[in-house]
Amino acid sequence: MKKIILFACAFIALHKGFSQNELTFPLMENVLQSSYINPAHVPEHKVSIGLPGISSLYLGATNTGFTFNEITSKIEGGRRININDIPGLLKKENYLFTALNTDLFSIRVKVRHFFWSFNITEKFTSRISYPKDLMTLAINGNQSFIGNEISFANAGMNVSHFREYGLGIVKQHKKLVYGVRLKYLQGLSDIYFKTKDLSLKTATEQENYALEVSSDATVFTSGLPTGDEGDGFVRSYMTNTKNPGMGIDLGFTYKLSRKIIVSGAINNIGFIAWRDKIRNYNVKGGSKFKGADLGRELLQNKDSADAWEDTGEKYLDSLENSFKYTENAEKYTTSLIPQLYLTGKYMFSHKTHLALTFYLEKYIAFRPALSLALYQEVGRWLNVVGSYSLQYGQFNNIGLGVVIKPPAIPLQFYLCGDQLINKYTTPENNFIPMPLDSKAFNIRLGMNIVFGSVKLHDKQPYPHKKINIFE
Repeated sequence: MKKIILFACAFIALHKGFSQNELTFPLMENVLQSSYINPAHVPEHKVSIGLPGISSLYLGATNTGFTFNEITSKIEGGRRININDIPGLLKKENYLFTALNTDLFSIRVKVRHFFWSFNITEKFTSRISYPKDLMTLAINGNQSFIGNEISFANAGMNVSHFREYGLGIVKQHKKLVYGVRLKYLQGLSDIYFKTKDLSLKTATEQENYALEVSSDATVFTSGLPTGDEGDGFVRSYMTNTKNPGMGIDLGFTYKLSRKIIVSGAINNIGFIAWRDKIRNYNVKGGSKFKGADLGRELLQNKDSADAWEDTGEKYLDSLENSFKYTENAEKYTTSLIPQLYLTGKYMFSHKTHLALTFYLEKYIAFRPALSLALYQEVGRWLNVVGSYSLQYGQFNNIGLGVVIKPPAIPLQFYLCGDQLINKYTTPENNFIPMPLDSKAFNIRLGMNIVFGSVKLHDKQPYPHKKINIFE
């Protein structure tokens, strides 16, 4: 029984977290890392090199249910969480996401009529989907569900750490530029929660408010420490190659006219096969629990602490007998989360672009976004992007991006993110500023070494002439 309780507590605790759904960064095509979003992006430089830890650092967080400001209020010395306000703010299905990615190495080089790229990226991701009823039950109890059955079948979780090795190629055919990036994935650790059946039914007063619980849920894990590891655990963990995976990103750019360009990308088509250090936990079964019976027994023995303990143990033993708890080491596979980007761009000039981007992602449910962005070159050393996005029912999403290429030195600096213009606060014991009114936030920054300039088609003095962008 202790293992079942531990399993439940671990599941609830992991839902206290805050997508790599960047909406502003796709317009910064002259940055090497923008090809992670659309592998058909044509760079501004013939050679771009990213060094470990400084070329790309990405941080993203999403909470579709509520903003920090909606569930907190100011008090002396900080802010207070108003937990009872949470259920009223949630949608039927809600989503939590966090990600931290950093490049260990990246390079892109023009070789004849092709652009070749290679990257090694460390990725930490956490995705959690939970229904409103689950949070309502946790905060308010089951009073509002009397006579009804609630299902948590759509609850899901996937927390992963893996390393990506990507090989990309870009080629032009007349007005069409197409690109592909093949990815080998080195899985390091994973927690994956999957439900076949998880429900709770509360009977009516005539049936003494009996609770009927049904469960068939499994937590899959790989690569987690067990406590028996020696001093070499970190080294063996970081070099583990027994959890292979594959992925592919596809992208295109097509010039409809002198002024209009359309582009699109489908990313993260793939999987990771978890094969090493597997420990899975399954709880299956059902039980009908009559609260009135327990209450009567406790009241009859209200003056005896030992009797209370015995009564509680009896019902816990009954639950343990009703549910079958098993452990196994069966291998399993997790899928990557596909992402779709579609963009239409209007060229006022080669220095000024207006772009409209549609984004779609599916994890348990579909999650779309729409973004309008303006790109402007200022001289030869500064590029600026501003965006306005509609996402998760919010209409205050302002994104910004800046690329600086100082003259005479082969360095390119960039910073870009969504929801950067916001109210921020620093909660007690937390040095990281938190956006008060945002449901989604992401930022990417870094520095690349760059050499040479590519003569782009849309920067030619006579764009109607047939000039290959790779000449």
